[in-house]
Formats: sequence, structure tokens, C-alpha cells
Amino acid sequence: MIAYSGRSERWLLILTPFVAMTAVGVGLRVGASDAIVAATVFSAPESQAGTGLAWQVVAFRVNASGREPLARQPLDVTARAGAVSTHWTGSTNEEGVGEMQLPLAGTDIVGLEIRSGAEVLAKGEARVPPRLERPSVTPVWMPFARREGRIVLDVAVLGQRLAPGFPASIWVRATDAVTHSRLSGVTLEPDAEGSLSFGRMSSATVDGWSELTATAAGFAISLTLQARTADGRTGEWHGGLFASPGAVKIETRRRWAPDEGPTTTLVAPTVKATEYLEIDDSHGRVWATAAALGQAGDGTSSATISAPPLPPGLYWAVAASDAGGASLLGPGTAALPFFVAASDPSALQLGTDRSECAASAGAGSASHALGPCLALAAAAPIARWTALDGFPAKNAHLREKRLRGMAIAGGSILVAMALETILIMRAAARGRATGELAMSPRYQSAVAVLVAVLGFALVTAFILRWA
Repeated sequence: MIAYSGRSERWLLILTPFVAMTAVGVGLRVGASDAIVAATVFSAPESQAGTGLAWQVVAFRVNASGREPLARQPLDVTARAGAVSTHWTGSTNEEGVGEMQLPLAGTDIVGLEIRSGAEVLAKGEARVPPRLERPSVTPVWMPFARREGRIVLDVAVLGQRLAPGFPASIWVRATDAVTHSRLSGVTLEPDAEGSLSFGRMSSATVDGWSELTATAAGFAISLTLQARTADGRTGEWHGGLFASPGAVKIETRRRWAPDEGPTTTLVAPTVKATEYLEIDDSHGRVWATAAALGQAGDGTSSATISAPPLPPGLYWAVAASDAGGASLLGPGTAALPFFVAASDPSALQLGTDRSECAASAGAGSASHALGPCLALAAAAPIARWTALDGFPAKNAHLREKRLRGMAIAGGSILVAMALETILIMRAAARGRATGELAMSPRYQSAVAVLVAVLGFALVTAFILRWA
């Protein structure tokens, strides 16, 4: 056994706290919180258009100062469903959002690996929940406070809501109060008490329908309509219209051919950089993109987006200011229905209200009937769910790092405390045996200070761990 002199032990008493504090520093550095880079995948039901899965990925960097989007970063996604594997590459926008299109169909489980360069942002299985709650649908008929007369009026807005500052298409249906048949030749006189300014108006109803073009001046919109026929019958409607504050105006044709790629123009009332556009059908999300808007000289901003050709059907173009706004159709969102069909009569067969749409499918006014048929097509918000979240796995790895660092710091402190205790006890025993002081007052003061510092280091380590 090696025998240590009193002088060696005194040096150990002094050096042990220094070594312990150095080890604490190393442990705290090992367990320090690094920035987390991860992604979350928001999924939506598959549509019937055969375009696959239009899912959204949002990437963030989380550090001590908070969360910030992973902007303009390349994304590399590998997706597997059973024996089928596919690949998608793209990038995030300034808000860290990427819209990916995966050519997968008829599956409830999709294995995903999302990378940005060498960094794995998320990896795991994305599952379709067994039950999806769909938000409520905005009514197509505008509410009224008063409706009277032999001519019964009903009002529907194309897209259900008006975007203040932009012209909107308002469709008015006139029917007989007794027979409930649609009336042609009814003239309308609108009065909005300043909340609407009217542009083009149909001269008289055609097959019971007339179109008004009006621009909302604010958010509280009231409308009064006076109706009259040549034989003296009259009717009145007074009610309110729904508005979507801050929404963009969506412009597209009412019908596109199946071999055409639908083109949509978005016009925002103010200067903004990004608008999220998606195309939905009655079942799910068909296609989506994050559109970069360009500033115009009049203070507005706009973008024109081309979508891929779609099969025949009824679709909705939905625009929102934030990445998840379209899933609720709340304030600031806009929706506009359109058909994809080979002809106007065949498009009317796709309408949601067969009594109003299909009845005019074979008539010469089929082109005119597209407007009211689309006005009666209520947009149904497409449910979203968090299918895959890469942050829990990254947080678990970070917790392991912290525990490893704390083990180094705490272990070194415990070893130092045990060694200091043994050395002090040995020094005290030697002093009792010889009848002399084991350490001079100078050494005693130094050891006391270093032990106190060691205690403070222990407290500091636990405070930092808790923080």
C-alpha cells in the first residue's frame, strides 16, 4: 500500500475542489441545451381527385431565445405505405412551411422520414385517426330579418362571404309565394344603406335568378331588396351578409375543362408576402401551395397560381393568411367554388343542390345557371390533424444529454465531497495522535473557502439543471 504524507494530503485537500469545479463545468457543458431543429406534419383526408396526399410540413428551430421558423430550407421526404415508397423534395417558405404532395392513395398508415440536409427533422408513422371532427359549414342562404310579399326572395353569396373592399357576386332567387316556382322577369332594387356599393346588376331574373355585383365597405353588411313583376306582384327582403375581414379576393373561372390546369389569382387588400392556397373537394385536400405575393402600385398585393389538371368534379379554392387557417374557414379566409367539367350542362350535374342545378342542365341558360349553382355549394372545412411531430424525439435526446451532464457534474461533486471528508478526518486523527495541529491556520482557511466554493458549485449546478 502506498503511504501518503501529511503534506501530500494537504495538497489533495486544496486541489480536490478545483478538480471538482472543473468537472462540474464539463458536465454542465455536456448537458447544455443545444438548438432543436424539428418538423411537424399536419395531415388532411385524401380527396377523390386521385392527386394523392396533400400534407403540410412546418419546420422550426427552438433555442434559448424561443422558437423561430426554419426558413428557406430544403426538405427531402421519403414516404412509405406498405410496399409502395415515394419521394418528395421541396423547401420551406419564410414561415417554415412546406406543402408536399405524396402520390399515395388508400392508406391509413404512412411511414415518413423528413430531412433537411443531413439533419433528420422527423421520423415515424403518420396515422389517420379513427374519427375526424369536421367543423360546421357556413349556411348558403343569407339570414334575413324580414321577408314579405307575393314574391319570395332568397339571397346567396358566391363563396358564402364577402371580402371587404372587393366586388362580390350576390345571387338572388325569386319564387312565387304560393306555387314556389321560380319567377322570370322580376326586377330588383337594392338598398344597402352605405354598407355596399353596387356595380353590375342583371336587368331581370332569368329562370328565377338574378346576379348583383357589390363591394362591401365594412364588416357589418345589411341589404334590402325590393322585387317587382310586370303584373304588379311585389316582394321585399331585408337581412345581413357575412364578411371575412382581411380576406383576399379569389378570381378563377366558373368552369375548367379536365385537360386544363385551373389558374387562380389572389388579390390581397394590403401588402403581404405570403398567402396559403389549397384546392379541396368534398372529401379532402386535393392540392396546396404557399403563394408569394407581389406588391402592386395601389397598395394591394397579388399572385397568380396554376394548379395541375383535375378530373371532373366540384372543387373549392381556399385562401388563408396563415398555414392552418383553411382548416377552420375563420376570419381572414376566403373560399370560391368552381367546376371541372367538359361542358356547362355536365358541370351542373355536379352541383350540390340538384333541384337548382340539374334542373337547368339541359336548358339554353346552362351557362347562366353555373353562377347560382356554385353559390349554393357551401365550402366544407377540411379537418386537419397532427400526424407526425419530430419535437418529442428531439426533446428526449436533449433530456438524455442533460441527465448525462448532470451525472458528470453531480458525480464529481460527490466524489470530491467524499475525498475531502476522508482527508479532513485523516488530518484530524493525525493531529490527535501527535498532539499537533494537522494543518496550519493558513491551510485551514484555504480548505474552508474551497469547500464553501464547492458547495456553491453544487447549488449552482442544480439551479441550472432546474432552469
